[in-house]
Amino acid sequence: MEWPRSIQVRPLTLIIYIKIIDCKLEYVYNSYRVGMDSDLPLERNDSRKQLRSINNQKELLMKKFITVLGAMLGMIFISLSSSLAHCIWTEVPFKVEPGQEFTVSAYYAHPDYPLEERDKTSLSLVVLKPGEEMQEIVLFENPYHYDNEVSLNSPGQHFFVLERSPNRYRLSEIRDFGKSMTWVGEAGSLVHDPVGIPLEIITVKVNELANGHKELTVQVLFKGSPVSGGAIEVFQSLENDSILYDEIAEYDVPKGGKVTFTIDPSRKYVLETDHRVPAREIAGTGFAITEVRFRSTLFIGAM
Repeated sequence: MEWPRSIQVRPLTLIIYIKIIDCKLEYVYNSYRVGMDSDLPLERNDSRKQLRSINNQKELLMKKFITVLGAMLGMIFISLSSSLAHCIWTEVPFKVEPGQEFTVSAYYAHPDYPLEERDKTSLSLVVLKPGEEMQEIVLFENPYHYDNEVSLNSPGQHFFVLERSPNRYRLSEIRDFGKSMTWVGEAGSLVHDPVGIPLEIITVKVNELANGHKELTVQVLFKGSPVSGGAIEVFQSLENDSILYDEIAEYDVPKGGKVTFTIDPSRKYVLETDHRVPAREIAGTGFAITEVRFRSTLFIGAM
């Protein structure tokens, strides 16, 4: 069983934690021995005072040790839980020319986390070409992401679908998906049909606004049917070519699964949603799994 890297403590971090705790244990032990070595026959006049001082020192050292140990464990548990917000997404240009080489990038993180908190995991990427079979794309590892150079020749709408290997957290199984779209040749609409991943965000309507912004209506689908009860988080890039994001909105998904909001077409966006399902309704879950959490993203490139 492979635990998701997002809920693991990095080996170097764990070694540091253990080393600090070990040093504190050694310090307390040595101090305790000094105290024990001081428990020698004393003059009757000052024996009570020195014993009281030694006991107070031992108690103080033990309190300090417990405080440090608690802090270390707290840091470990924060590392285990804070990254559970991670999702996956893939970035591509909104439009390219036939035969043009461009970079496709894949990320595993919470979109508004700094670069140093972006992580690595097991990812697979395919491209869906119009009227053709899907093609797998090899991803190469970089310090904060994965990428590769690709080119597309067939005009029309192409989809890049990213998937993370199912991972277990306690009694839950997490299944991650990401989708992005690019046009080859003449640019078309953001509106598109489902591509068939289990949990999916699709664009169903676009209105052009007078200020140049676009009003999008998106819909959340689970196994092809609208699903409600979750939320859509909207992340906007800091600049049109930035890989850093801010979360600008979060919308509850109502009955029918549709949410409407406005975007600035000069920026990039990552839309994220999730959906939880009892494990008995999902085939292929691991042993003693009670719930499957699906997470999915839609990337919209700057136009």
